[in-house]
Amino acid sequence: MQCGTLLAATEFGPSYKRAAAMQAGLAVVGTLAGIAAGLARGSTAWLTGSLLFFCVVPFTLIVIFPTNHKLLDPALDKSSPEALRLLTRWGRLHEVRTLLSLACSSSSCSRVVARRHELFGDDPIDTAIV
Repeated sequence: MQCGTLLAATEFGPSYKRAAAMQAGLAVVGTLAGIAAGLARGSTAWLTGSLLFFCVVPFTLIVIFPTNHKLLDPALDKSSPEALRLLTRWGRLHEVRTLLSLACSSSSCSRVVARRHELFGDDPIDTAIV
């Protein structure tokens, strides 16, 4: 928001449209890949990570989408206090979505490290330092 409300609100539309298609596809592929890994390995960590990853989708559609819709409304005065309020709200909601994604990544990464230890019997931390 350092660039000002007008520029941020103007840039939101094109950025949102480019990101939405990519993020939706990645969410589906990531969820399915995590489920496949969890079922193949009998791993609750992969399945938990997949569930967390999938939670981003309904959160986006139910909670964030109404704000996106208002920000994309051509009638919105892009330099108004309402535009600033919507952009600020979008930022806070995006933080929640980011935390869900971080929890998913943590769950998945912990499983990868544990699996490496099972296979190779080494300490991945010591190996990474060398």
